[in-house]
Amino acid sequence: MVAWDGLGLAALSAVTNGTFTIPSKLRPVRRADVNPFVFNLYMCVGIVLSCSVSLFALDHIVWTPFGLVSGAFLSISSANAFAAVGFLGISIASGIWCGVAVVLSFLFGLLLDPNMQVHDDHQAVCGICLILVSIFGIALSGHLALANVEDDHDAVSSCAASVVEKAGKDEETGGGGGGGGGGAADGEGKGCGKRTIGGGVMAAASVAVGSWCNREQRRKLAELREKLEEATEPLLQESKVLARNCADEARQLLGAQWGPHSQHLQRPSSSANKAAAADLSSSAQEAAPHSADFVPPSLRAGGEKVTDLEKGEGEEKGQGNEAKGSSTSRGSRSSSTTAGEKLAGVICACLTGAFGGLVLAPMQFAPPLAQGFGFFPSFALGVAISAPLVSLIAVVPRGGGRLSLPSPHFKDAFLPGLLSGLIWNFSNVSAMYAVEKIGYGVAYPIMQCGLFVSGLWGIVCFDEMQRSLARRLYWVSGILLIPGAALLAQSTA
Repeated sequence: MVAWDGLGLAALSAVTNGTFTIPSKLRPVRRADVNPFVFNLYMCVGIVLSCSVSLFALDHIVWTPFGLVSGAFLSISSANAFAAVGFLGISIASGIWCGVAVVLSFLFGLLLDPNMQVHDDHQAVCGICLILVSIFGIALSGHLALANVEDDHDAVSSCAASVVEKAGKDEETGGGGGGGGGGAADGEGKGCGKRTIGGGVMAAASVAVGSWCNREQRRKLAELREKLEEATEPLLQESKVLARNCADEARQLLGAQWGPHSQHLQRPSSSANKAAAADLSSSAQEAAPHSADFVPPSLRAGGEKVTDLEKGEGEEKGQGNEAKGSSTSRGSRSSSTTAGEKLAGVICACLTGAFGGLVLAPMQFAPPLAQGFGFFPSFALGVAISAPLVSLIAVVPRGGGRLSLPSPHFKDAFLPGLLSGLIWNFSNVSAMYAVEKIGYGVAYPIMQCGLFVSGLWGIVCFDEMQRSLARRLYWVSGILLIPGAALLAQSTA
């Protein structure tokens, strides 16, 4: 007989487990670029404060060292998660640690949890396998979506590099052949604008290039600017703001203003052109978001993936090639990851899943009075002791350097961090009572299905996973969670 109330609590735990990271995606937190270890410390403060409520609700407080162990497990899991994401990326790392957590929590419940009794081994194994396949598919869909962002970033960087190369050629030729230069700029703008998310950035680049063009060329550039503005409508607000900032900065550098009187402006010096174009190139590198939590929409028509840039762009020599090489260094960084870094990432992801999947395992060995709600005081103390120690990883000197304290960003990140801690602890409470009803080996694997909920939040609220193939894979994988959880629950008495 399935304990539906326990299954419902496990599902609620999965929903909140996939939701607690949402405050870290809020605009003030992303704008401040908060150090992950700092945000994790604030989240742990929220966990400790929410656990402290039990001090007033319990008639008799029982302290147990197993609570300290559980708190340390949580902090160690968080620290390894940050390291794994740095080595492997969020999609691959989360897929590994969720899979490890599912397997270890099921094995722990099967072998050591007295509340769990499996009466059908085949159903249990099939349920676990379906959940693992689903987690793998969800992680792969996230990886495909991030690969789309890398393509967009490469295109934006190449587009900006072409502006730098144009400035270098103009200095060599003394700005001669104005009509040809304007036509090249116009062609480059159209070619780049069609296949990048940086249409707004290219509009800013048009200001720099068009300041020495004749009136006819300026008219063409104005038309191009209007087309690019129409193409950038699907962009997220952050990208639009950055594009406007780039345009304003270009106007200040050139002493120009986009408008009907721009034809009366004098051509600035070649050095000013190069400086402005180089600055635009660096700004364009920042225009393509490279956070795992932020996936912008693509401007590719019909959802087609652009795999080839213009072949002639990489064949020219000189200053333009140097700019292109530097601008695409980020995009090729993932492919140059060493085998040692990949191995370290896999180890960190496995440790994240191992400790994260066994956070509540020590509670099964605690005295009866220290289980359930009575486990919170000891657990909160364990988190309070271990979280600051884990946060010291952020200030460990690297490469023989000196200690560097990250900015706390208290105003921007403290309240969102507290909210994350409250949501996570709500998930922890739901899982705690689900364990009592359906066993650890069922409740915790279902809790790891929060990866699907996290992806759903990204699609609905943050416009992530724009690639159609990634979304189809995500939904198909999510559907597999339902029979997997049902088989796993049905297999236990």
